[in-house]
Amino acid sequence: MLLQAGRPALPALAVWLCCCVARGPDAAPGPSTATGSRQSSTASSPATSAPVLTDPAVNPSLCLPSLAKASALRMEKSTGPAGSPAGGTVRIDGIDTDAPWPEYQTPSAYAVCGGRYLIEDAYRDLLYLWEPSQHRLTRLGQGRLAPVPRLGRLVSTYQSEHLTLSDVDPALPRLRAWLGPSRDIGAAVVGSYRGSPLILSRGTGGTGASGRSSIELLELRSPGAPEVHRVDTPAPMRIASADSVRGERLLLVGNTSNGATRWQSGAASSTFTAEVWVASMDRGQLRAIGQAQGAWSMGTAIPHPYVTVVWSDHDPSVPFGWPSEGCRNTVGLDDERVQTQGCSP
Repeated sequence: MLLQAGRPALPALAVWLCCCVARGPDAAPGPSTATGSRQSSTASSPATSAPVLTDPAVNPSLCLPSLAKASALRMEKSTGPAGSPAGGTVRIDGIDTDAPWPEYQTPSAYAVCGGRYLIEDAYRDLLYLWEPSQHRLTRLGQGRLAPVPRLGRLVSTYQSEHLTLSDVDPALPRLRAWLGPSRDIGAAVVGSYRGSPLILSRGTGGTGASGRSSIELLELRSPGAPEVHRVDTPAPMRIASADSVRGERLLLVGNTSNGATRWQSGAASSTFTAEVWVASMDRGQLRAIGQAQGAWSMGTAIPHPYVTVVWSDHDPSVPFGWPSEGCRNTVGLDDERVQTQGCSP
């Protein structure tokens, strides 16, 4: 994760922090879950055909800021009355507020339930809630927005090494915690599953005596009660990207021989590939579907190898992950064919 001087070290969920998600015996324990949470595990077995599944309706309990920026609000800089911040304040639809105007960029607005808007000052990592009917702007505190494919944006807040994932309270001008606060929550969005966000956990797992590994995922079905899913693999693998789920299908990346994530070493000009796998979260199947091409990041001080794999209908408003530049691989929804785009031969 790249930090800018003077900015708090908040985790950005949308930034892919893990190169391998299988955890060893020293991994931190996972967050507690509600009694009776269903656990699903995925074993390695062949599959004869790939089901074409559609995502269910969005979880009606969610009140997430929209993926797309709202264009209905007019935000501009106001000098404000006497005593206002020297840099000016935010004026929304002609109404002056006491929110300081960001130094380098215009605030962004995202629609939320109840005809309201979440206002993001990305420079200061400050979030506000604007209620047009009352001409009221409420400061929600520091936080960042993490895109969740097809659903909206989770709000991540971080205090004393404890992360909280929230939406906006449907009835009050405040955030509503769905997960946390905890220091054991994973820092990556995997995708949306059954109409709810799916989050990578830092929970228990790792490679056992049998050589098998596991990935633990948290489905945010209701506030404070995540549903745990465990995907078992024959060797360490990683989630393909922040947009890895379609229906029951989960994209994973390993290597060509036994599924372990192992980047080929060598000069940054060298090319390499990685095996792409599809796991069925409900049917207990894991199958290899083809090879994805990798590349080396050129926008970093030290080149990093990366492999980006997303579904062919990927929403461009959701980041691919980090590092991820021009080279990407897409997987067809129907035929699960892996196709490479923008990668050097």
